[in-house]
Amino acid sequence: MRTPHTSLATALVAVSLAVSLTGCSADAEPEVRIADPSPSASAGVPPMEAPTLPADVEGTGPRAAEAFVRHYVDLINYSFDTLDTGPLRDVAHRLCLSCDGGADFVDRVRKKGGTLEGGHYSDLRLSADQLAGPPGYDTRVRARMRSSVQQVDGTGTNWDGSVPGGPVVMIFDVVNERGTWMMLDWWTSS
Repeated sequence: MRTPHTSLATALVAVSLAVSLTGCSADAEPEVRIADPSPSASAGVPPMEAPTLPADVEGTGPRAAEAFVRHYVDLINYSFDTLDTGPLRDVAHRLCLSCDGGADFVDRVRKKGGTLEGGHYSDLRLSADQLAGPPGYDTRVRARMRSSVQQVDGTGTNWDGSVPGGPVVMIFDVVNERGTWMMLDWWTSS
């Protein structure tokens, strides 16, 4: 756990590394240069694009629901990599409190200047069941998958640390409203 003094010391070291003083003589004003925080265009790394909705989400059956959940998990992984929750929020139903909670956490890390490393979900094994109503109305998808270790740097917050990876079972309730799949709720299961 970091103490306020440790956080302040870390911040001061970071500032001193980012600021370069040149021309320090008795009769010259020091020139202060601050490193540009934006990535250089010559870095050669294209910006990551959000996953696009796959064609196999068409329809209202169980296979379409599973394809949507697979896409949603891709969006979770994308949000961890980029701290961009817009695409994740775009497919969340207005009543999905768990969706808001997950995206809000990523947004808080971004606003604090923190980072998320890892935490990706992979090796999905999905099974879908219709819960009620017409096809697509309310479908539950059980996902068995693996998560990688995640390092959270919330810049001195109580979320700093490591989240262990391993097998995960998550339950996703999805709904197809007027031809569009939306995440209605999700939670972890044992």
